Amino acid sequence: MKSGYFYHVGFWIDLNGDGRKDYLTARSDAKEDGGELVWFEHPVGGFKTTPWNEHLLTKGPDAIFKAVQNIKGYESSIIIFAAEFFNKRVKVYELKGG
Repeated sequence: MKSGYFYHVGFWIDLNGDGRKDYLTARSDAKEDGGELVWFEHPVGGFKTTPWNEHLLTKGPDAIFKAVQNIKGYESSIIIFAAEFFNKRVKVYELKGG
């Protein structure tokens, strides 16, 4: 976990198609442009195994409030509605399957 950041509630979603639910969340250093959307990859050894590999998806989001799957026309994608509290905006992201 990145030092100097706090994490928000996230979502359990299988992001890499391996059958294990990974953890998608946003984190912030409480500064403008300090937010990041990240996912932690569920290890092969199970929930209590470490480390959980960290993947930075994008800079910006500092609070996730909804991740949606199975939207008509976007069945192979995950749509993420994310707030950027310190930047005073809301953005929508699409994670394409595969």
